[in-house]
Amino acid sequence: SDEQLIKLVESDIPLVCTDLNDYNTLTVVSDDFKGGQLATNYLLNQGHKSIMHIAGPLTVAAGLNRFLGYESIMLENGVKDFKLRVADNFTFEDGYANVLELIQRKRVPTGLFFSSDWMAIGAIKALSEHGYRVPEDISVIGYDNIDFFKYYNPGLTTIAQNAPLIGEKAATLLKNVIDGKEVESIVLDVKLIERESCRKIEN
Repeated sequence: SDEQLIKLVESDIPLVCTDLNDYNTLTVVSDDFKGGQLATNYLLNQGHKSIMHIAGPLTVAAGLNRFLGYESIMLENGVKDFKLRVADNFTFEDGYANVLELIQRKRVPTGLFFSSDWMAIGAIKALSEHGYRVPEDISVIGYDNIDFFKYYNPGLTTIAQNAPLIGEKAATLLKNVIDGKEVESIVLDVKLIERESCRKIEN
């Protein structure tokens, strides 16, 4: 919906997008589908049976692919009535508002997977304000591995994207485009960073 971006994509200016593959352009992105799978598998392996994904907008490829990764693992494990909420964006306020509504409706699951770290931190604030403890009562996992949140209490378990490598690959890709070389989009690996915001549920 960004008119300036669409005009740029349609122009003859050499262009590489990072973390955005919605415009059929050359991109350097993380493997968001795999990231969604890693987060969901982690919560399942921690013994959680009630796992909700609070997604970013599904009109954005990153939000959609993280959800699809979550969905694939839930279906693979026989969970057909998986729980999903779709936020307007990936912000602190989105995480806070969505979890506040769950609290008010008394429908908070034991495991929450968010499409961004900022959403997860917003959620933890809402939970804390209403007497829920993370991870004792609710396990929370984010996405992005924003460095600051490893110092948060509790340290945030998350899916890590390699932001410096995304930048390096994008710059190299753009130079190759300018030099007239053959190029193709790049998908980079992700990994799970385990900290203190999730706990194992004992049978």
